[in-house]
This record gives sequence, structure tokens and C-alpha cells, in this order.
Amino acid sequence: FVPALQRLSVPHRPHVTVVGLGPAGTDLVGDNAAAQLTAAPGRAYLRTARHPAAARFEGIPAFDDLYEAAGPFNEVYAGIVEAVVVAAPSASPEAVVYAVPGSPLVAERTVELLRADDRVEVTALPALSFLDLAWVALGIDPLAEGVRLLDASAFGPAAAGEGGPFLVAQCWSRHLLSEVKLALSDDEGVELPRPVLLHHLGLEDEVVVAVDWWDLDRTMEPDHLTSLYIPAFVPAGRAAGGEIAALVALMDTLRERCPWDSV
Repeated sequence: FVPALQRLSVPHRPHVTVVGLGPAGTDLVGDNAAAQLTAAPGRAYLRTARHPAAARFEGIPAFDDLYEAAGPFNEVYAGIVEAVVVAAPSASPEAVVYAVPGSPLVAERTVELLRADDRVEVTALPALSFLDLAWVALGIDPLAEGVRLLDASAFGPAAAGEGGPFLVAQCWSRHLLSEVKLALSDDEGVELPRPVLLHHLGLEDEVVVAVDWWDLDRTMEPDHLTSLYIPAFVPAGRAAGGEIAALVALMDTLRERCPWDSV
């Protein structure tokens, strides 16, 4: 006789705990994340050592060799996830601790892939992200401003016909900044926004500078700690068309609700 609960029990899956290194230097690494990493010798991994806070955790292996293989990012991320998942059974019943830059919950593709992998259970601990530093540097409330977060590599399709404001993440190359720059129309009479480059936020060499639109990819050498804020603007094709559409909608409303117009 086998008890019903035993028959229905689900096999225990290896566990991965994901922590964030914060957006800048070692001073912004959370105590919980640091404790998780230091208490996991032999079962801790960094997504990359190319992050200022990684210096605090020398000796913990990183997956930079996969980046250096120069494959497409999708392949790199899949390779990292596979390595973490394969390592998890050896650590069980303890968890593998996997550390990513910033917060595991913001713009972290490997965490998305880990969560979708049914071979492991995943716990993601919240951490300070670059977004928190960006709002301070810009002096804005993102909720009040209605800021939309976009990835630089997908800016063109995502921002098409929209008027911002946008915070564009992962502007790690001049090429990406050029693609963002060329995604907006330069039609005559259209006023282009004046974007703000956010570089190395929270570090000693932090740069927060507003530039002309056409100087977007000429101002500095960006890297993986560079992002971009684009304030609200009127996109091409909507300056007149949007106002006409609003006028027509107002006329319809008046004809439906205004007693004088109805007569």
C-alpha cells in the first residue's frame, strides 16, 4: 500500500537563486546578495565579471568566455542558462547562486530563460537597478511622466509612431545609438527631442549630458553601463494629423452631448 500523498508527490527539482549585483560599484550591492554569494563556495556564478561590483567577488567564476566566443546574444544567453541548470543538481539540496548585473527583475534575459526552464526551481531576489539611479539623475518621477522602458536593439519598431518619453536601456555601442538616432524621422518642420545620455551612473566617472539629436552617437564611447532618456516629443505625421483627429472627436462629442449642437 502506498499512501496517496506519496503517490502524488512531485520529484524535487534543483534550485537556482538569482541575485543582483546592483547598478554600479560594490557599495550598491545589497547585503542579502553579498551574503548569498559568499556563503556558496563552489556553487556560485557571475553572468559577467565585466561589472564594477564583480570586483568584490573575485574567485567566483563568470561566463565571459561565452561572450568572447562572439556568438549571437541569444546563443550566449542560452549557453549561460544551460551551464547554470547543469550545475544545479550537483549543488542540490543547496541552491546554485547566480548573480547578474543590476536587478534580476529588470531587463535580464537569462533570468527569463531560467524561469521558463522546468528542470529547475528559480528564486529571484530583488536588487537595486540602473532605473533607480536614472530617475535620480534625471530628476523625474517615471510614473508621473509616463516613461516607457525600451531596449536599444528594438527601439525602432517599439517606438514607431510614439512620442515618448522613453528610457532606452543597453545602449552599449555607437552602432546601437546610431540606429536609435536614425529611427526618428528628420522631416522638415519636425522638432526632434533633445535626449540625455546616462553613462556610468553611480560611479566616479558618471556622465549625465543632454545632447542634440544628431550628436547622439558622437558624444561619447558607450558601453554596457550606458542608457538614454528621450523626453516627450511630437512624432512625425502626428503634429497636424493628431490635432485634426482630436478636433473631429470633439465635434462628435459635442453633437452627441451638447443640446445646442444637437439642434
